[in-house]
Amino acid sequence: MFSEEFKREAVKLVGQPGASEAAIARDLGIGANLLGRWCRDANVDAEVAVGR
Repeated sequence: MFSEEFKREAVKLVGQPGASEAAIARDLGIGANLLGRWCRDANVDAEVAVGR
């Protein structure tokens, strides 16, 4: 299992200009689908936090 901090940091990397989800996943040694799920989950959490 990955820590919440690791997931947050991975999602932050995806948000960087010119970042590729696939390249970041490869660099971190995780699957691109897993990283994509973390990004989707983070978006949902952010929308809930602002009351959307």
